[in-house]
Amino acid sequence: MLRYFYNNDKVNYVDDSNRFAGFDMGRQCCESFGHGVYDLNGQKLSPNDDNVWVDLSFADCPPIKDDGAELARLSGNDDLRCADCGGMVRFKLVDVYGVHKAWLVFYNEHNGWYAHTGEYNMSPASEFCL
Repeated sequence: MLRYFYNNDKVNYVDDSNRFAGFDMGRQCCESFGHGVYDLNGQKLSPNDDNVWVDLSFADCPPIKDDGAELARLSGNDDLRCADCGGMVRFKLVDVYGVHKAWLVFYNEHNGWYAHTGEYNMSPASEFCL
């Protein structure tokens, strides 16, 4: 089970194994950033009323950092591709059988002056900056 929490411009996703990914979204100027859970066809998945995706959890692997081109290709939405500075980080989400079903995505596109930090704990814990 994957849960979503939001507090004071910070978002956190936590699963039942206490693996987590979080992102600081304090807004600055001239940037476009966000997050979401996307299926393998690039369609955004909404949580239930309790901000939970019942059948998803983190895979025990580090995220993929890129410019969003893969998600843009899957979804047919080129707005998800970061054409300027910044980028995207994708966390692999699996079902109860360990089959890859979705991605947790954090993205930030900016003019080079702004950045947001994030952190995760899959194995081992680490940070990222977009």
